[in-house]
Amino acid sequence: MHGQVVKEIHVMALFRGGDGQERLGEMFHLSFSERDESLYLRPIPPTGICLCGTDLIPPHTESHEVNFRLGRFRAVTPVKLSIHASGQTHVKFDDRGSAIIAGPLGMPPLRSMRDEHIATIQVDEFSRLAPVRRQPTTKGTNVDFGFPFGDAPSGRVVLYANSVEPRFRDTDFFIALDRGNGNVLYVGLVGLPNANIASDPRGFTVLTGWDPLSANDPENELKLLFIRCE
Repeated sequence: MHGQVVKEIHVMALFRGGDGQERLGEMFHLSFSERDESLYLRPIPPTGICLCGTDLIPPHTESHEVNFRLGRFRAVTPVKLSIHASGQTHVKFDDRGSAIIAGPLGMPPLRSMRDEHIATIQVDEFSRLAPVRRQPTTKGTNVDFGFPFGDAPSGRVVLYANSVEPRFRDTDFFIALDRGNGNVLYVGLVGLPNANIASDPRGFTVLTGWDPLSANDPENELKLLFIRCE
């Protein structure tokens, strides 16, 4: 895919099942806006259910559990996460003219990012993902990519943004938007395995919306926008 012009990347998890066979699990589609440097993420929930909302982690909090159900918006039709060039993040139904159903939250403009962490997609357990039932392709402008997780039971895909150069601390895999006017945005993606951390595995969770420039300061509260996909 090096140097290939793409409009959308379909991200999957490549993992080894209990029988030792490799499998592909559905995760999400990622694309750029046609107008600016905004990003759109369309999750593929295993059973078609998404629970959308926001949460707040107070300063100096060592552990925090998000309640994905109480008072959240439950969607049974496709939803779309927007991470706008301005830094605004929100969730809508994936229909033109849809109202916001979660958010908005605000992070700094994407043009200010220098290898900053902007989103995480955490899988409960790979075996819970919807299986990919078609032949993946790396040809054309809409391509597939399966992050290899090997024998790990769970893992996450992390997204970074850099508007200066295609350089990331944790990955050399990236997509880029170049409008030809000097505005270039690079988005790095990396798949990271982890232990099974879900007590009731049902799917995966999309997390974003924080300010990555101050997220590591324990004095600051952390605002989260989430899509819980089941």
